[in-house]
Amino acid sequence: MCGLGHGSGMTDDDGPRLEVFSLFNGRDDFSLWLPVARARRVQTIEVRPARPRVGPIGPDEGEWLPLRVAEIDPSDGATEVSELLSFLWANPLADMVAGRQRWDSVPPMPLPDEGWNDLDEGWWLWLVVHDGWVFGAQTDFDRADEALQAGETLTWSAPGQACLGRVPVSWVAVPRSAWDEAWELAVRRLRAGPS
Repeated sequence: MCGLGHGSGMTDDDGPRLEVFSLFNGRDDFSLWLPVARARRVQTIEVRPARPRVGPIGPDEGEWLPLRVAEIDPSDGATEVSELLSFLWANPLADMVAGRQRWDSVPPMPLPDEGWNDLDEGWWLWLVVHDGWVFGAQTDFDRADEALQAGETLTWSAPGQACLGRVPVSWVAVPRSAWDEAWELAVRRLRAGPS
């Protein structure tokens, strides 16, 4: 939890860093670099709807359903360990199932080498492809912007859990092959409907 005085800052021992949350528009100019070594490394993930659906999604339906990326226990392949990232403003599922990308609120499949990011209603998710891994950073843009403008520094309470002042920043890494497979499986499941 942020703002309780716990955690440690970054040091030179953290090794290489990746640029995330980069914005240069003349009003909110900032960039944040997160150390590769501080990411929470996860081998098995699943892309799931954030809430249950009632029926199958047809090609012309426009249901909006937030998605989330969850860590899955590799011993049984089903038990959710924890939520890693969320896509709060996900495309209409019909678009995702049909392969249409009318909006940019879910990443393309497979994820391109240049990564992907989206900023919408204060939610900000940034994906970086590096060395065979997908690194994902997520935060509240408005609050992170205020924290950076106030000179707040980044502290770490655990792998993948940072605070920019009192603003939580998630930082996870998933093998790229596992990332792409999880998204492909999600589309197949969405096409099939609830089980």
